[in-house]
Order: sequence, then structure tokens, then C-alpha cells
Amino acid sequence: MGEPAGSTKKYYKTLADLNAGTNEITNANSYLSQAGTVYVKVTTPLGCTGSTTITLAFFPQIPTTEVTMESCFIEGAPTTGSFDLTQANVTTATGITKVYYKLRLMLWLQPIRLQIHRRTTLQPHPLFM
Repeated sequence: MGEPAGSTKKYYKTLADLNAGTNEITNANSYLSQAGTVYVKVTTPLGCTGSTTITLAFFPQIPTTEVTMESCFIEGAPTTGSFDLTQANVTTATGITKVYYKLRLMLWLQPIRLQIHRRTTLQPHPLFM
């Protein structure tokens, strides 16, 4: 906010709380909230005060589509097929990076990403992005 060095900031859920100096948000560095507004009171080392707002918003959800891909089996390896995963139209969003996982749990843990090339040989099972 460009406040002078040594200024203090106090955060409040409502403007009424800011004005009354009550119900201060004490966990400002890890505040959990739904979308909305937080009110901030700034006090300089000389005792001057000012207030402003912080708007809390979420990134929009990425639209996704479940896709089924089909391929003939590979001769000599009848339980596998060759798939070009880059051709799966899983979202209409642009400017995003797709990362593929064999297990849904890996979406959150992210230990092993599949290295996807133009053609990837896989046994039939779901992939998660």
C-alpha cells in the first residue's frame, strides 16, 4: 500500500469492526475466507491513520470435459495401445499447461507426472489431468 516504514496494519471483516476497533483478524498471514472484502486500518509511526479495502476473489474454475480415446491394440502386446494424449480435447480454456497422471490421488500429491510425447503407449485405464 506504500505506507511509511514502521507502520502497522490491522485487518477487519467489516467496516463497522474497523471503525470500532473490534474483532480484528489476528491470523492475517494465513486468513481463510470465502470471496469478499477485508478492511485494513494503517497507522503510521507518527499516529496518522488511513483505511482501505482488500478484495478477496478466486480464480475462475477451468472448464473440463471427460474424454474417451480408442486405439487398436499393439500386435505382440494386446493389452496396450498407442494414444496421442495431446489430441484429447479436455478443455476449451486457452493458455494453460496440461499435466497427466495415472491416478487421481497423484493430482494432489504430484509425485510422478506422465511424460507425454506425441504418441504414448499405455494399457487402457483412466488418466487424470
